[in-house]
Amino acid sequence: MKHFPVVRRFLAGGAAALTVLVAGACEDAPEFGVGLQGRGTILLQAFYDYDGQQGASGADAAAPGLRFEVLLPGSNTAVASAVTNQSGLAELALIPTGSYALRVDPDYLADTLQLAWIDTTAVTFTPWDSVTVRVGVTPPTRSIADARTLPEGQRVWVEGMVLVSRGNSIDGSVHVRATGGGALRARFLAATGGAPGDSARILGVTVGQGARRYLDNALLSVLASAVRPILPVVVSVADARGAQAGALDADLVVIQEGVVTDVATIPFVGQEVTVSAGGASLEVVFLQQNGLGGAMVVPGTPVVSMTGVLVPDPNDLGRWQLVPRGQGDVQLGTPPGGG
Repeated sequence: MKHFPVVRRFLAGGAAALTVLVAGACEDAPEFGVGLQGRGTILLQAFYDYDGQQGASGADAAAPGLRFEVLLPGSNTAVASAVTNQSGLAELALIPTGSYALRVDPDYLADTLQLAWIDTTAVTFTPWDSVTVRVGVTPPTRSIADARTLPEGQRVWVEGMVLVSRGNSIDGSVHVRATGGGALRARFLAATGGAPGDSARILGVTVGQGARRYLDNALLSVLASAVRPILPVVVSVADARGAQAGALDADLVVIQEGVVTDVATIPFVGQEVTVSAGGASLEVVFLQQNGLGGAMVVPGTPVVSMTGVLVPDPNDLGRWQLVPRGQGDVQLGTPPGGG
């Protein structure tokens, strides 16, 4: 028996570690040299990158169905191609020795995915070389305005300033506002995090139509903590009730007028306080979890200011509710009969 060397390389983060292995070949096997007598192999590991970190980590998952191509340098001529299996793995084998470019077929990314990271896009083979390359793909980053108009079921990233943390919202949502205006809420986050004033990226699936659009099954990554205070948008009671025809859905607003006209207890939740002004009324939900709703508010009490995020009323498609984030968001005047 004769023997020939097999070089196997593993690329991670652009660095290559070389390990020389020995394999057996039959006596009548030809001698292997540079050129067509040698062949190389690329082993691919593809991931959906859901945490913004290079390498498989966090909530990342295998990415099946991605087509990879090995190209002659400076051209679109493919010498080999393969599609990842259900485990996100693929093998590009029997590639003649030489230098090549590696890419994900753009047609397979389309407009629903983009390349997040790749260990290397340039591969050079010596005879019987084997190279392992890891690749991460991720949904595109969209503006909040765009995220509101995409078809349902699209997974996207959005960025913005956090308006309310998950623990202070009415439904476990985090609300974010885009630079220049426009807000969106993301529900059922798999991880906690995100406080008012944080800059964050949120990944989620588009659900609902128009003004009631939100992101579901979402994940949050904080880019920077406590960047700056977030100022609410000053609105009338009528504008808050309709969220300015939906334009202020999920945003942080403040009313500086009105009087409490009704109060109702919501068992295990808190109180629903009705504020009226200028012939319009607005429901304000005082959550016990936010330190509100303990002492009953007296009808007739004037409102100095009430700040909170706007959420759609589940019982009225044209109406929104105001949800204060804590006691500091509510300033009331002297109740009737008070000293």
